[in-house]
Amino acid sequence: MTEKFKITFKRLTRALGILNVLFGIAAAGYFLLSLGGYFHISGQVFILWFSFYSVSNAFFIFYFCLFENEKLRVQLERKVEERTVELSKKIVDAYNLRKALLNLAEDLDLAKKVIEEENSKNKTLLESIGEGVVVVGHDSEILLINKAAREMLDLNPYETIGSVFSESFALADENEKELADEELPVSRVLSQKTTVSTTIGHPYYFVNKKGSKLPVTLVAAPVYFGKEVIGAIIVFRDITEESKLDRAKTEFVSLASHQLRTPLSTINWYTEMLIDGDVGKVSREQVKYLNEIFKANRHMVELVDALLNVARLETGTMVVEPKMADVSELIQSALAEQKAEIVKKKLKVETNLDKNIPPMNIDPNLFRIILQNLLSNAAKYTSEGGIITLSAVIKKSGEKFGGRGLEENSLCVSIADTGWGIPQEQQEKIFSKFFRGDNVRLKYTEGTGLGLYIVYSVLEKLQGQIWFHSEENKGSTFYLTIPATGMRKIEGTMALT
Repeated sequence: MTEKFKITFKRLTRALGILNVLFGIAAAGYFLLSLGGYFHISGQVFILWFSFYSVSNAFFIFYFCLFENEKLRVQLERKVEERTVELSKKIVDAYNLRKALLNLAEDLDLAKKVIEEENSKNKTLLESIGEGVVVVGHDSEILLINKAAREMLDLNPYETIGSVFSESFALADENEKELADEELPVSRVLSQKTTVSTTIGHPYYFVNKKGSKLPVTLVAAPVYFGKEVIGAIIVFRDITEESKLDRAKTEFVSLASHQLRTPLSTINWYTEMLIDGDVGKVSREQVKYLNEIFKANRHMVELVDALLNVARLETGTMVVEPKMADVSELIQSALAEQKAEIVKKKLKVETNLDKNIPPMNIDPNLFRIILQNLLSNAAKYTSEGGIITLSAVIKKSGEKFGGRGLEENSLCVSIADTGWGIPQEQQEKIFSKFFRGDNVRLKYTEGTGLGLYIVYSVLEKLQGQIWFHSEENKGSTFYLTIPATGMRKIEGTMALT
């Protein structure tokens, strides 16, 4: 409908409206006059007026419908236009969303491929590692076990994955005694949140379903997620060949030491006879030289004894024969053995022995060897005029000693000195075989480096512990504990000397 037509139609409608009104007024006037008798309205006039009135009204209705429909149409077009714009925006948004989702899907696919590649690489690397690797969750459930571990322990991965570590693996200590669940490296790592490791000299044994034992060295460490321990990883290595070689070496040292001991004892005996003049008079100068021979021979005897002790410890032939003994008396006796060195260097000794220490079921000889080594080190490596402090007390489970909480009632002994101390960078090696600190070797050339190794090994076999705090040029404090229940008997063939 054009705009010109709209204007013309509107004018025509208004004119008809005016005519309709005028016609109506005229008709009404005629009607009133006819009532007064002035005119007589014929039926044709009335019909003409009524017809015109009807036509004009019909025209008005048509006009109203036409223009109202036009308004509705305009409104509808406006709404359609608005809705179209709105739908267009939504279509654009949907397209952008689809595009974003497609991009996201591509990114996810790419990330998935990268993760799969990394997992494949990690799995390949893990399967290629020569050492056995086992990963467990926080509840000791086995999550992963690599090819080397499966082959070494003859395991079926489908039966092992998902099972609890203690149910799948039997582990024995260096004495081939099977470990309880709480003693397993995994259990200790998860409960104590610390790293557990073993060495060739102190291996663990995996026991397979057939009962055969595999000697291994292992390291078990906690796996952290943030600050929370979520599991543990165990890495172990088969040391069957190394154990054979180490045992052969130890047996050779033992045999050689035994063979050396007899001639050394002979030298010692005859030198004493010469010094005492049992075979004739000797001059002062000759006595001086004989004393040097005797002194050097004593050092050789001590070295041979130490080597024999190490061999007995490592071959498992050491015997432990506990009996009820007075602990304080044994401590005083071991201290008395160092009297000569203490007097020579004018050392001050302070003792603090708890009077309530009861008699204990211990091996007096082993306890003496432990104290002798620690007190001898304190005396040798403390400068003239220094102080040695020796303490002993019974402490209950949960109490603190030397900065550590005790897991059971224990005899606690500490030996402190104001000596040369141990260099910080060498402290982790102090219990190693043949190790001596650099500062000690420079000032005191004599020594085997076996004393602390023997002490550590003996205490480990007796379920005891030893640790220390030390600062170079300020001194050291060694702490040792032995269960208050005493030492357990160990069958063997040779006692330590």
